[in-house]
Amino acid sequence: HGWRVWPLMGHIERENSYDRTFALWPVFQLQHNNIERGPENSTKQWSVFPLFTSTRMGTYRGYTILWPFFGWATDPRNDFWSLDAPWPIVRFQRGGKDDVTRSRIWQFFSHLNGDGINMWSVAWPIVQWSTEDYRGYDKDAFYVLPFWRSWTSYVDGGELKGTQLSSWRKLWPLWSEHYEKHRRTTTLLPLNPLWRSEWIDFHWGWL
Repeated sequence: HGWRVWPLMGHIERENSYDRTFALWPVFQLQHNNIERGPENSTKQWSVFPLFTSTRMGTYRGYTILWPFFGWATDPRNDFWSLDAPWPIVRFQRGGKDDVTRSRIWQFFSHLNGDGINMWSVAWPIVQWSTEDYRGYDKDAFYVLPFWRSWTSYVDGGELKGTQLSSWRKLWPLWSEHYEKHRRTTTLLPLNPLWRSEWIDFHWGWL
């Protein structure tokens, strides 16, 4: 149930679900969401948008100033903290249930480690290197754009662990090589300056 005199003021409530109030929408807002999850997992938030927002859920505390540019969040339950100052240029994140690590001062430097990927970048997007852990195989990549691109994938476990599955190298515009399923293809003077594309190679390789 609820009422509103939009955009001056309003209130809406659903039993065991949420309770929300606003004034001079969207500037002043007070919300209590996910009430059915209990005190430790329901979310309480108030904001003077876009100047300041405060969010609480259990031991989690999150704050934004001039959303979305400046923000700070912390949760001691899982050693989580994050900082945007300002987003998206500067961002740091540590801990959390997924244990994801982010460090970024764009475009000078960035690092991401989590969800099976460890990626670094310097002078983005010019220099990038990464290690990815997929189900059953690993992949290493290194790029110095637009001139050099390379990646190699390996078997991740079992008796064949470390066996190369496929690879790709390109020194544009002089040479490229692709290996997969015991087949190796070498191209001189590749025209395509972008990523590997079988469609472009098929239609324009004859040139």
